[in-house]
Amino acid sequence: MKTPVGVILVAVGLVAVGVPCDVVEPAWHSDWATAQRIARKENKPILVVVVCKH
Repeated sequence: MKTPVGVILVAVGLVAVGVPCDVVEPAWHSDWATAQRIARKENKPILVVVVCKH
């Protein structure tokens, strides 16, 4: 069985059985210092999205 097909079948099977999924919402921060502090504490990288508002 190909890997992507297997993953899809397992995911559909889990949903059909009713196994709860622990989906964690991403944390979005608009303050660089806060994001940097949290990333260092959790040892995770920071993904930066730049938006032009004018």
